[in-house]
Amino acid sequence: MTIEKYDQKFDGFFESIWVDWLKYTMSIEPQPSDIDEVRNPFQSYIKNGGMAFYALNETKCVGVVAVKKLNHRDYEVCNLVVSEPARGMGLGKTCSRMYRFRDNGERPVFVSAKFL
Repeated sequence: MTIEKYDQKFDGFFESIWVDWLKYTMSIEPQPSDIDEVRNPFQSYIKNGGMAFYALNETKCVGVVAVKKLNHRDYEVCNLVVSEPARGMGLGKTCSRMYRFRDNGERPVFVSAKFL
């Protein structure tokens, strides 16, 4: 398994896995504003200095997480979801650590990880 930063080739994965989780695991219908946010990770997170990460098992997306920039120094990890078959593998914990900061407090650094 790998964790990858946003790429256009992943369009649709974030929305699909997040909406499925909300509907079928949490039994909640997503609000239109929620769907708009996860439908376009570039617009919602990356354009303003955040990032979206995708946990991939070969070409199948099994987890997602977004990091939203709140202001010049604060970021929020949000919309972390791992699909049912991939739970218990530590993907959620790994995805939540994908965003590291430089020691001097400057611009954040994105990292990636590979799993066996």
